[in-house]
Amino acid sequence: MWPGGIMNPGSRRFFAGRKDGSDPMQRVGQNLRCLLGLLGLLLVTEVARAQGPLRDGFETAEIAWRELGSDVPLRIEIHERAPREPHSGAACEFLQYSTGGNGQRSLIGYPLGRASVIPELTPSVWVRCDRPGVQLLVRVVLPRTRDPRTGEPLTTLLGGTSYSRSGVWEQLRIGDLPTLLAREVRVLRLQNRTDIDTGEAFVDRLMLNIYTGGGRSQLSIDDLEVTGIVAGAAPATTPPAPGAPSPSMPEPGARRKIETSGSVLLVDGRPYYPRIVEYRGEPLVFLRGLGFNGIVVDTFPAPELLTEAIQQRLWIVSPPPRPPGLDDPQAVLAPVPELATTQGVILAWHLGGPLTGREVDTTKRWSDYLRRFDRESGRPLIAEAETDLRTYSRYVDALVLKRLPLGTSFELNDYATWLRERPKLARPGTPTWSVVQTQLAPELQMQVAGLSAGRAPSPTVSVEQVRLLAYHALASGARGLLFQSPARLDAQDPITRTRAAGLELLNYELDAIEPWGASGSLVATAAVTTAEVPKPGTSAVIPGQPPKLLDYNLPPLPDVQVALLQTERARLLMPLWTGAGAQYVSGQQAASGASFVIPGVPEANDVYRISPGGLPPARHNRVTGGIRVSLDEMSLTSLLVMTQDPVVMSALQRRSNERGSRILQLQRELSAAELQRTVEIDAQLAATGRVAPQARQLIATAQRDLQLVDAPGMAREPAAAYEQARRALRPLQLIQRAHWEQAVKPLGSAIAGPLSVNYNTLPAHWNFVNQLPAYRPIANLLPGGDFEQIDQMLRSGWQHFEHPQEGIQSNAELSSQTRAERQNRGCLRLAAWSTVERGTGLIESPPLWITSPGVPVESGTWLRISGWLRIAKAITGSLDGVMIIDSIGGEPLAERIGDAPGWRQFVLYRYVPRTGSLSLTVA
Repeated sequence: MWPGGIMNPGSRRFFAGRKDGSDPMQRVGQNLRCLLGLLGLLLVTEVARAQGPLRDGFETAEIAWRELGSDVPLRIEIHERAPREPHSGAACEFLQYSTGGNGQRSLIGYPLGRASVIPELTPSVWVRCDRPGVQLLVRVVLPRTRDPRTGEPLTTLLGGTSYSRSGVWEQLRIGDLPTLLAREVRVLRLQNRTDIDTGEAFVDRLMLNIYTGGGRSQLSIDDLEVTGIVAGAAPATTPPAPGAPSPSMPEPGARRKIETSGSVLLVDGRPYYPRIVEYRGEPLVFLRGLGFNGIVVDTFPAPELLTEAIQQRLWIVSPPPRPPGLDDPQAVLAPVPELATTQGVILAWHLGGPLTGREVDTTKRWSDYLRRFDRESGRPLIAEAETDLRTYSRYVDALVLKRLPLGTSFELNDYATWLRERPKLARPGTPTWSVVQTQLAPELQMQVAGLSAGRAPSPTVSVEQVRLLAYHALASGARGLLFQSPARLDAQDPITRTRAAGLELLNYELDAIEPWGASGSLVATAAVTTAEVPKPGTSAVIPGQPPKLLDYNLPPLPDVQVALLQTERARLLMPLWTGAGAQYVSGQQAASGASFVIPGVPEANDVYRISPGGLPPARHNRVTGGIRVSLDEMSLTSLLVMTQDPVVMSALQRRSNERGSRILQLQRELSAAELQRTVEIDAQLAATGRVAPQARQLIATAQRDLQLVDAPGMAREPAAAYEQARRALRPLQLIQRAHWEQAVKPLGSAIAGPLSVNYNTLPAHWNFVNQLPAYRPIANLLPGGDFEQIDQMLRSGWQHFEHPQEGIQSNAELSSQTRAERQNRGCLRLAAWSTVERGTGLIESPPLWITSPGVPVESGTWLRISGWLRIAKAITGSLDGVMIIDSIGGEPLAERIGDAPGWRQFVLYRYVPRTGSLSLTVA
């Protein structure tokens, strides 16, 4: 071997490695800055009693609109009455302000007094802004109903129209307030689980949500008018401000009641769905702005972090404080003081992972300790168990399922099966939380850097891939999501900014369907039975016609499954499309005219697509066996709701209206970033002669699709604009997939050369492939790798490991079975079989491991690892098949082979990052 040389370990080898900032919205009911002077308030009251319209032309010098709070950093730079091209008269109220980029609301308010909620009450105001998205709202006070959190009169916000045309004056209105309130009350009854009395309801404040996305904005306000004012009764006490913390978030210093009911996690008696992200030192206000409701930490948090989490209304999942003597079975454990300081901020105790049989006794002791000394909190205990799941499920309340398939040889279809089957190894009914991968393994990152001499860009995970993992976890019944995040999310490089934007978008979607995640049950799965073959052409929308999809390498529809989650009031349909190789690069994965039959649905149910800005209906009709749902257009993931309950519809519609503009903005930005990335890599590949079919046409189509998102008419239809922004991704996915399929062919598999597992690294992959002919293999450096003599193998250090599991036997031996094309006399024969009837259940981990001796390797060297194998009988107890693992790449870069009835060669290329030894394992 020489620097840059290649090692050829021989012709018949089985290898593997050991498995191893901003402040929250403040209450403003008692904030004197938000009140006009007493004279002005009396004037408003007199106008109300006179039942005349209230008009304000903003002609005087005193400003009227006051800041009420924001869930992102808000800095008002200019706020004045000025002659800045008013809508009428000589002046208008003008604001220039800057906001952070990840939030929902920045509110300013105009006091109205006490205007009774009647059909005639109609507020309106003219606004002009350099960005769309400003919305008019009113705050309604319900003096006969107390807020269970504060004891004050309950308040709620009702939304009106939103500003849609940048740079021109547009009137915002709210009409039919009694109907809007009636819809909202249905939701409030569900949230508060109590009756809501709307008697004497009144509007006390007009509001504008001026949040239009991160950056600087300029807003002009003029010609406010409120007709139909009738004075209402004064409230008994000052009501809480809009934007008060959600019941699902901890209030500062509050004691929260956390408990589990069956598999459902309850906070203050309500189902709760954790969306927790690994904490890497980011400001918690930033993570809250991305939509997470908690963080997970590796060690018990410092007091400063506990305080910050309380202030930002974020939960923490943490290891519990470790009592002295925990590892000593004879020690008497005493409560530690830290247990008493975590009320209202620690959601669950994480007892670690991946746990095997070695940690069972310590985990049991820790569990007993917490259940004795932390009983009042009701916090669940969770743990990630790699083996002995049934045993661990006796000591914890939920098991964490962690598998990171992206960038590995583990197919996403197998991942979905693994999520469903893995809980069956625990005690029946044990809840699970799932880890969602957002970055590729460091082992892969290291190989990319080494094999490309540092010239390749970092491989990335796409937003669609992360969404698919999260939806599969939801469809498998996971009661919480833990988002893997090895690197900080607040870095300013383009890759991190795209990852953060994608997670914010996903959190909006998950928040909308939280009831199904928190307490829904999987009742059925359905297959797509029909789909029209799309015609070649453009994916752009033509008014009055269904959208066309590009016809290129359309994946087979058997890869689509529709998960059906059900709650008491509605069903959630989740079509999920996972084609082969999607863990590397997904294709277009879209079809038109797709339909599927959902059994056991009441005939009165309607079907709607969940989309920002609205709930467009989906075509459906009654057929034998249930209701057939048809989609004019189906993507990688879709969300549909089946219900006849107006409360469910009102809640979904409200969330869509509140967040539609931000969701559209995020998807627009993500699609534009993906277009830029695809074009740049495609140009690099084309320069070397690697051309994707129809690439120029597809890029032009994506550009045209993205331009349509900004068309004037789209501003009034956010749902259509959002779908158009997602549609722009499809031509790009076709280009990426075509390039990837070309790149995989020379080496036989994506994992053989790690540079081919990601679209970003394909130019470097071809450079690597072009260099291979210049190198020559040298002698086999792996002693005993020909599997001819048992004595040589034993002297060299080959080892045989077993993972005993009930009802499974295994064996490893040298065999005289030879291959005609190779004149070797023997091979290594591995076998594992069941001695009991197991059905189709999966086992915990491979029962048999063969590990090679370490081979000395030098830093900077390229290695070629090759061998031959044959699988005589299909492997049914494991989704991994045969795993071939090298100790440099580890399990993330393991080659998995599930079917090889005849002798088949495998080849792995690896870069040695540091001088040491390399071992190989077959599992």
